[in-house]
Amino acid sequence: MARRQRTKLTVPPADPDARVTAIRVVRTDPRRVTVYVDKAPAARIWADDIHRLDLREGAPWTEDLAERVADAHGACEAIRGALRMLAARGRTRCELVTRLRAKGHTEHHARAAADRLADQGYIDDAAVARHAAASIVARQPAGKRLVEAKLRARGVCQSDAQAAAAEALEGHDPKADATALARKHLRAMSPTLERDVVRRRIVGRLARRGFDTNVALAAVDAALADVDA
Repeated sequence: MARRQRTKLTVPPADPDARVTAIRVVRTDPRRVTVYVDKAPAARIWADDIHRLDLREGAPWTEDLAERVADAHGACEAIRGALRMLAARGRTRCELVTRLRAKGHTEHHARAAADRLADQGYIDDAAVARHAAASIVARQPAGKRLVEAKLRARGVCQSDAQAAAAEALEGHDPKADATALARKHLRAMSPTLERDVVRRRIVGRLARRGFDTNVALAAVDAALADVDA
């Protein structure tokens, strides 16, 4: 069965001769209503907004009413878009706002949607950070610095990033992890390379994985010692 396309509405501009002709509950979502102006669908808003907007059938489609309905329509669409995104995967507040803006929602509506959903418990940056940190460490050994940097790039605050990185790396020995990664890189390198070149390249790769310089140097020495043994 073909997927039904969602009809995107454009709120019409004010017209002194136009009237709100109907306010009907959306059949697939009773939390929303469709506002009709001169018998044509003009906007979809939350049913709770009807009273706040003083919206009623027969009301003239004034500039003030058109602007308030357009704002309510934009807010409703931003929240619905955000919920679809969150249903696909967990996102930080920053990621959600960025995605909503990319989809054409205004900065105001995107941030308002994120704030509302965070208040309702749909957005939890700390939980997203913990899951992401665990995934980073599980894929390949990594240092605290890299884990925190990747989380910060997703908009996670510093305290949540630090806590998530510490939890993901709990029980890990940085030198042991770095040494395991150094051995992996060493096996992939040409045996004809000079030792200084090998050492420099592996230290650089370990640094890019977030390991401190002293840890990276010790790890490379340990990996090279295995070869020499």
